[in-house]
Amino acid sequence: MGPRTHLPPEIQLAQRLAGNEQVTRDRAVRKLRKYIVARTQRATGGFTHDELLKIWKGLFYCLWMQDKPLLQEELGRTISQLVHAFQTTETQHLFLQTFWQTMNREWAGIDRLRLDKFYMLMRMVLNESLKALKTRGWEERQVEQLLELLFTEILHPSSQAPNGVKSHFIEIFLEELTKVGAKELTADQNLRFIDPFCRMAACTKDSLVLHNITRGIFETIVEQAPLAIEDLMNELDAQKGANEESDGDSESLEGSIHRADLETDKETGGDEDSSEPVLQFDYEAVANRLFEVASRQSTPSQNRKRLYKVIQKLQDLAGGTFPEDDIPEKTYRHLLEGRRERKMRRRLLKSQNKRRRTGELVMLLEWWSCTECTLFTDQATVNHFGKEHVVIILNHNFEIDFLCGWTMCERFGVLGSSKVLAKKELLYVPLIGWTWYFLEIVFCKRKWEEDRDTVIEGLNRLADYPEYMWFLLYCEGTRFTETKHRISMEVAASKGLPPLKHHLLPRTKGFTTAVQCLRGTVAAVYDVTLNFRGNKNPSLLGILYGKKYEADMCVRRFPLEEIPQDEKGAARWLHRLYQEKDALQEMYKQKGVFPGEQIKPARRLWTLLNFLCWATILLSPLFSFTLGVFASGSPLLILTFLGFVGAASFGVRRLIGVTEIEKGSSYGNQEFKKKE
Repeated sequence: MGPRTHLPPEIQLAQRLAGNEQVTRDRAVRKLRKYIVARTQRATGGFTHDELLKIWKGLFYCLWMQDKPLLQEELGRTISQLVHAFQTTETQHLFLQTFWQTMNREWAGIDRLRLDKFYMLMRMVLNESLKALKTRGWEERQVEQLLELLFTEILHPSSQAPNGVKSHFIEIFLEELTKVGAKELTADQNLRFIDPFCRMAACTKDSLVLHNITRGIFETIVEQAPLAIEDLMNELDAQKGANEESDGDSESLEGSIHRADLETDKETGGDEDSSEPVLQFDYEAVANRLFEVASRQSTPSQNRKRLYKVIQKLQDLAGGTFPEDDIPEKTYRHLLEGRRERKMRRRLLKSQNKRRRTGELVMLLEWWSCTECTLFTDQATVNHFGKEHVVIILNHNFEIDFLCGWTMCERFGVLGSSKVLAKKELLYVPLIGWTWYFLEIVFCKRKWEEDRDTVIEGLNRLADYPEYMWFLLYCEGTRFTETKHRISMEVAASKGLPPLKHHLLPRTKGFTTAVQCLRGTVAAVYDVTLNFRGNKNPSLLGILYGKKYEADMCVRRFPLEEIPQDEKGAARWLHRLYQEKDALQEMYKQKGVFPGEQIKPARRLWTLLNFLCWATILLSPLFSFTLGVFASGSPLLILTFLGFVGAASFGVRRLIGVTEIEKGSSYGNQEFKKKE
């Protein structure tokens, strides 16, 4: 029997930290602290990167195994305070670096029931990291090293940090900085702390990161300005009462040094009305730094537009004026001049080509089948049509719902700039998919992990679209069937949501992402509820066969300002909207009409003339070839031609089947299959 292999102490500790017994884990945590102190006290002591990764692996699963909130909080505080056990700055930074690397690596495997305790751990580790800087007197070199570490591991585009880690870090950064350093940090020091966010906001191509930084850092400072001024004035009054020198404070006031008061964490125990220390910010200096990074040629146009809005607010505050909730377009329009005009012209040309191609399908609905579309809305809403960027939410119950939407786009002159988030299967449908392929239509597999980058990239392209754009969303994700509805309502019940009778449970991720990416571009959301008279269920083949249908569309306009900016709030808003849509459908089933004024937009003769013109140009060679085949008198040639036509017709018919409900995708049935 060979000699027994001794494992390195780091592996032994990691195994015990992740043990099944709490007593074993608690003992391992205490031993780990002693081991860190003893090892880093030696002149040759220290840890390697791999050793600390092993230790953090054990600490991660130590918290993973811990139940009961109070015990989780105690363990999280103990783990985070291990940073102070390291006797050198280098090992402290390596310990923090491996922590964030561990969170990035393990994040995807954390279930929703354990998320809160790891959110708590990130907050506590950040807090202790800042306390370590405080003990060293906020030394500039130490601050720069920590900020560079955080920027590299969390914010930098090349980092492996998931969105959950990035978003939570951005959300808690100013809160923890306030709790640790508000009494000591100056405006210049605070500007240094937010500088990584300035750089990231200017260079990121991730619209969600841009939104989180803008909202969680810069706009938070602006929104809390009244509390900041009140706090500063209270300090000045107190200093005057104590007959203390206030020259420095007066200069700060005249130089627009203000403070941003942030929400303190629950663990501080203070109430909302109590006077808490706040961070100092020089609004003018922050605005200048943002303008410096935003005006660079490498800054994406969408980032520049968003940052210029923030800059305008900061400049107003520096001048003593509190900005309004939204900055009018004219105040920063001059900053946006000189864009890529050639790119705009190309996009306009694409828009005109789409108007021509999709107009052929609209002709089939309007002039071939003579289908009528009636709007149920008010004239004030109609007056906005074609005059603003909008997101359209349409129920997905029918095979030609998109065609009815195109008809309305055509009648109000926005068909060429109508966009949609479409399933990838439609790419293979004749005319529809082939046309969309060459235009700015986003095709997705309906798996958010795979579609996220594609969707965000497509939305970013639409943010500065040169024409008024209508962007269509099917929030249900798939067409309504009884099987999918049953499964969807089981999911709704498990989430505590009210049941829907005529719709599937909306999938909120696409909507919240679209609203976040297009906020500042889109003016409103149009909710469109579609149904057909006589309880008919039209199909694309029915339109081709010339069947006439009567479509009714209830349209409601919601200004984008009414929709919450945060993801959870927007998701709740969408769920409430679908409950209202369900009530509208129930009313239609009972009364045969939607509420509101009936408006019938007139058909445009241009659609028919456009189709006849292009049909003549494109089909004339085919007719000539057909006549030549039959004029040849060759039986083999004629039979071959007829066989080819038959095969082509069969293939087109199969491809059109993609749009049929009974032959649609299995999306929405996946949970059912798992249960089977």
